[in-house]
Amino acid sequence: MSREETLELALQLFWQRGFEGTSIGELSRAIGVGPSSLYNTFGSKNELFRECLEAYTARELPFVPHALAKDDELEALTALLRSAAARFTREDQPRGCAVLTAPNPDRVENPDVEALLRDLRRQTLSMIDARVRRGVEEGDLAADTDVANLARYVYGVMQALSAQARDGADPDALGAFAELALQVVERARAR
Repeated sequence: MSREETLELALQLFWQRGFEGTSIGELSRAIGVGPSSLYNTFGSKNELFRECLEAYTARELPFVPHALAKDDELEALTALLRSAAARFTREDQPRGCAVLTAPNPDRVENPDVEALLRDLRRQTLSMIDARVRRGVEEGDLAADTDVANLARYVYGVMQALSAQARDGADPDALGAFAELALQVVERARAR
């Protein structure tokens, strides 16, 4: 089995069960190697998780900067939330986002895992914040727009979409939720 295939199998387990909820024994069985081979290859469960998230973010998260690259602010945020709703309910992967719906940091016992997840979440929020700021600077959004809070709102909607997808919401329900959330963004448009 290639390293990429190994990472994909491990990612599926981590995505479904979280870091703490996935044991070395389960990982070993899924990959088809003994725990010592797993440790020899990756060094630790932490390192395996880190590599899984690197592979995941390289594959799954480019939709964020792609959507945010749209010229108009509302088009960018619309593309972002619609893409999230569609991606989080795909049939070919676990539901939700492996980063956004990872276990709550205060329940993660491993500080390295907690720091990694927080950093990935901050990166996404920073991209949204930069796009909202650009929207104000370019006149798409009102000059008095509270950039930080609007960015956190959009990011919070993405987290909610991920959580609802994990709880079984269908693509149509998530799409409708995203459209409702976009009405708040519309109110911030420059008039």
